[in-house]
Amino acid sequence: MGFLDNLRKEARVVNPETFVIFSYPKVGKTEAFTQLPEPHMIVDFDKGGRFYSGNFVEITELEELEALIKEMKQKKARFKVIVLDTITSMYDRIVNQLAVKMYNREKGYEKPLNWDITTLEYGVGYSYKRNAFKKLIEMFKEFADTVILSGHVADKSLSSTTGAADIKEIDLEGKLKNILALKVDAIALMYRSDEKTNTLSFKHSGELLAGSRAKHLRGKEIALSELDEEGNLKTYWDKIFK
Repeated sequence: MGFLDNLRKEARVVNPETFVIFSYPKVGKTEAFTQLPEPHMIVDFDKGGRFYSGNFVEITELEELEALIKEMKQKKARFKVIVLDTITSMYDRIVNQLAVKMYNREKGYEKPLNWDITTLEYGVGYSYKRNAFKKLIEMFKEFADTVILSGHVADKSLSSTTGAADIKEIDLEGKLKNILALKVDAIALMYRSDEKTNTLSFKHSGELLAGSRAKHLRGKEIALSELDEEGNLKTYWDKIFK
């Protein structure tokens, strides 16, 4: 049977397989992640998980991350969701170390892993970091139905004839941000819609990089979490994952 003999295909994926959630710092992403559907794992690059009870693995060095990947392979681990929290910290430290390791292997050098590869001329180092970043995401996708990339907002001010406007985007270097926007299945901004409620916005506009390939999320604003009178957090991940 040829490729053209069976063109019609039905949708085979419902939930995002790669999913960016970004917000301003201290909005409450990490605490909300602790109530994700089981089994899940939060890979903590920020050491922010120490304030919460949850399924955390703290990673601060490439050696630790490689040991985690090796253990997951040996134990044939499988998760509904793996969270990388935050991708900004992962990019600055772990991704740089992996990029240096890839550079050393390719060039036959022995640069220390803490060497800032972006000091290479003509921006070549950023290319190594982008490739290392994509490689890490693919590593984790092997073990999860969904990989959530948790990040922060970068505010930019645009001057126009109508005045200044905030452009809310992911806090990553430009080309990588564009690659993510093209490659991931969903991007949402988490914001505090009132004093006790956090909302995920999948609405794309001139001011917000967001959206989703998943039909049940596309163009939506979904209340994800709220605090009760005693200050306990209740989440509604069942609205996100079908």
